[in-house]
Amino acid sequence: MNHYTDMVIDDIKLRTNINNEDFITLPEITKLSGYFYDEEVEIVVEIVNETYKNPDCGYMWVIAEIDNKPVGFATYGKVPGSLHSWDLYWIVTGKSLKGCGIGKKILNFVEAEVVKNGGKILIAETSGRELYADTRAFYIACGYTLEAVIKEFYGPYDDKIFYVKRLST
Repeated sequence: MNHYTDMVIDDIKLRTNINNEDFITLPEITKLSGYFYDEEVEIVVEIVNETYKNPDCGYMWVIAEIDNKPVGFATYGKVPGSLHSWDLYWIVTGKSLKGCGIGKKILNFVEAEVVKNGGKILIAETSGRELYADTRAFYIACGYTLEAVIKEFYGPYDDKIFYVKRLST
């Protein structure tokens, strides 16, 4: 049993900056989540690197920490050419911490930041694989609506599914 299981959600601290340790910890969290292919983990490495080198590159981050150790993160940004639509590029929590409220706390923060920056629509894309059934249920439980499906986008039997939340300003 994980000692975080009985934690209070208020013990989770959020930060928005990328630091040196994130080059290792964020890809590690992504890999250990059990959801992502190796090439997807490499994408996390690339965007951490891009953001570290150029904080104004367009990727916004929120990193959840317990005892100063990252346990989840999200990255998001405004859709270029849109007045008020934003993409949730990644939201990842440690596999052993699923169901502890970390993802919800991260997503609530992202939604508030999007609204603060004039956003009205937040788009979350995910896989149609059975592995992602809990991810899709998470988005629905958080008030997202299924808006579109592209059949076999990622590969055979792996659809790309778009969930959208219209945010109150």
